[in-house]
Amino acid sequence: MLTTALIAAVSVLSTPAANGYSQPSVSAVASETGADVHGSICRLRADALAPPSMVVIRRTDASGHVEASTAAVLNGGGLRGRGLGCAYYTAHTEWRLDDGERIVVAPAN
Repeated sequence: MLTTALIAAVSVLSTPAANGYSQPSVSAVASETGADVHGSICRLRADALAPPSMVVIRRTDASGHVEASTAAVLNGGGLRGRGLGCAYYTAHTEWRLDDGERIVVAPAN
C-alpha cells in the first residue's frame, strides 16, 4: 500500500524576490509514480515588471546538478493587469527524489 508523504528535501531557489514578485512557494507530495508539486508566486508591487508565465521545477542532486526538469503554467489570473495578487501552479513529475536530491522551483517566461 502506498503511503503519501510530504517530501522533506524540498528546496526553493534561494534568490531574493525580484522585479516585484515573490519567490515561488512550493510543497511536494510523493505519489505512486513521482511527485505532485504545488505552489504560488505573488505580485508584490503594482509597478512590477512583466510577470512570469510559468515555473520550472528541477530535480537536482546534492551538488546542484540538474537531473530532470518540468515546467508548470501559472493559473489563477492573479498576475494579470497591475493589481496585487497571486497565481498558482500544479505539476506531476514522473520522477521521485533519491537521497540527497532536491526540488528547486524558479519563475520563468
